[in-house]
Amino acid sequence: MMKFFLVPLLLISNLLLAQDERVFSEKYKLRDWQLPIAKKEVKTILDYYLLMPDELFDCETGSQYDKNKRMELIRLKDIRNGYIDFNRNCTITLFKDRSAKRDYIAVSSNSSGRGTTCGGYNMIIELSTATGQWFYRNHLFPKGDDLIKKFYGENLEDGDMYKKLPRYGLIIQLKDEFLEGTILEMKWDGTCFKLVAQ
Repeated sequence: MMKFFLVPLLLISNLLLAQDERVFSEKYKLRDWQLPIAKKEVKTILDYYLLMPDELFDCETGSQYDKNKRMELIRLKDIRNGYIDFNRNCTITLFKDRSAKRDYIAVSSNSSGRGTTCGGYNMIIELSTATGQWFYRNHLFPKGDDLIKKFYGENLEDGDMYKKLPRYGLIIQLKDEFLEGTILEMKWDGTCFKLVAQ
């Protein structure tokens, strides 16, 4: 079976390189029960969790998840640290840019998603309270191409990368689903993520 060089490039760009400011989920609209939550001036990680697009809960069937169903999916909720583990192995973490008064939500399915129908979610998104739409903000992640190449060597096309989000602290780790070790670490500095020296 022939492997294409395009696959690793897509994986890297999906995980680290900047995406435009396009809407994460164009078809998603806030429902009536979500509107009071969206209008809150200060939101917790639980508020953002309740406002997330349905496809983060079920990308295959497009089912709509009401508040009760979403609450049932939570395995671990740490509002103080801005962290929720839900729906088998998905996690979200809240990162705040206090100077710009903006909240960003890092989302990880804790897998690369390779070989699955939906793929893996490894991104950072921001809610526009004006429109109720979620926008990609992956430009906040640093480029770490050299560290990725160093980790994989000649086996770059076999990479199954995902982001491990912190419950405590400000460091996200880029890991491989099937290999031990950490590819790179990136730390939130209050406005964006910076590579941690290794």
